Amino acid sequence: MIRSLKPYLTQVLFLPVRYYCNVCDCVVKDSINFLDHINGKKHQRNLGMSMRVERSTLDQVKKRFEVNKKKMEEKQKDYDFEERMKELREEVSLS
Repeated sequence: MIRSLKPYLTQVLFLPVRYYCNVCDCVVKDSINFLDHINGKKHQRNLGMSMRVERSTLDQVKKRFEVNKKKMEEKQKDYDFEERMKELREEVSLS
């Protein structure tokens, strides 16, 4: 019985691996090509994504930097060193 299964098992074990994209309804032969496909224009277009990026003006960039700077300053204000040291001492004493 083992001899009769051997040809079948070798056929099943050595089938080529294929990758299917259900968005584009296409088959790709290996993982590298599949990654290339999902990052490609055709696939992205089928997902409804545009690969175009809106250009920012200098004023928009400056405003964005100001907002990020304010966020960083707020985070630094919220941090209390003495309170954190107290929490750490309590953690050490509990363990």
